Parts: sequence; structure tokens; C-alpha cells
Amino acid sequence: MLYEYFQQSLKKKSFSSMIVYPAEILERRAQEEMVRSDKHHTYFVYAEIDFNHLDQHILHESDQELFITILLQVLNSDIRSTDILGLLPNNQGFVVLMPEAKEKAWFRIRRSFGEKLSDRPDLHKIFKEQTHPIVYPICLSKEP
Repeated sequence: MLYEYFQQSLKKKSFSSMIVYPAEILERRAQEEMVRSDKHHTYFVYAEIDFNHLDQHILHESDQELFITILLQVLNSDIRSTDILGLLPNNQGFVVLMPEAKEKAWFRIRRSFGEKLSDRPDLHKIFKEQTHPIVYPICLSKEP
């Protein structure tokens, strides 16, 4: 259901300027960022929002709709012009790719999400627990 709310919300006037790339373009951009990061010794954040996984934790449709609406409001206002939104394969979710950033950039988005959902700490908790940013190339040096 979250994917449907995501698609419907993107069609609303307030989010119509947001560009969400198809999975193939996202994959290519992520590869380009890895090459650029390696070459210039920079970092980037890759954060997945998995609709299928979130569907298991946000059970009520009204909560799912609220979750997506608030998330898109935060992304619309808080991501930089260099940040990239793209779908995961099979539309199972989407990715926020943040070039030249570390975890603090993602934490800023997570904090804004929590502020907008101050009356719904349960949804903010789900967001915090179910979305984990990966910082490249730091992620390569961490033990599994």
C-alpha cells in the first residue's frame, strides 16, 4: 500500500517538482557516486526506504498515508538539489542518495520527520528503526 500512497502523493501539486528516478538510473548514479567517491576521497549517503518492510510495521492505511505524506514533505523541504531520489527494483521502495554527505545529513532528515510527527512518536520510531543510512566508503571498512 505504501507504494500506492507514494505514487499518489507525488502527483499532488505540492510534490510535483520532486523527481524520482527509475531503478536503472538510480543504480547507475550510485555506481557513478562510488567511482567519484573513490577518486576524490569523498563520502555519500545511501538510505533505503523499503515499502514492503514498512507495510509490515505500519498496519493502518491512514497511518501509511500520513507516513508517506510527512516523509515527502520532509524530503521536499530538506534534501539538497544534488541529492537524488530513485525507486528500488520492482518498486519495492525508494532510495535517497546524498552525494558528498555523511550520516549527519540523513539524521537531519530523520529529525525533521520526527518534528513533523511529534504527536505520533510510534511512526517516528518505525522510521528510525527501519531506515538505516549507509555511508560510502566507510561501510566497506566495517565488520559484518
